Amino acid sequence: MTGIIICDAGPLIALGSIGELRLLKELFVEVIVPGAVADEIQIEQGTLPGALAFRDASWLKILRSTSPPDPLLTITLDAGERSVIELARENPGSAV
Repeated sequence: MTGIIICDAGPLIALGSIGELRLLKELFVEVIVPGAVADEIQIEQGTLPGALAFRDASWLKILRSTSPPDPLLTITLDAGERSVIELARENPGSAV
């Protein structure tokens, strides 16, 4: 098991859709999901494959960034991607 990982929606949806979301829990001590990513997945709960698995994974830690938004990230990335980078900056040593 390694340290902390901060996940965007893609890996969560992909692993959830094949019933293997638990792999993240087995590989990492802590799995952080930015609030914007959680919102993105939950909004599409009825249509995204893997969204129900995400909802049921109570071991995922949902956090919101406390940093002011980086203007460059704001114009180039969507809210989920931006929040992953912001949380990675706030958690040195974490993986993305």
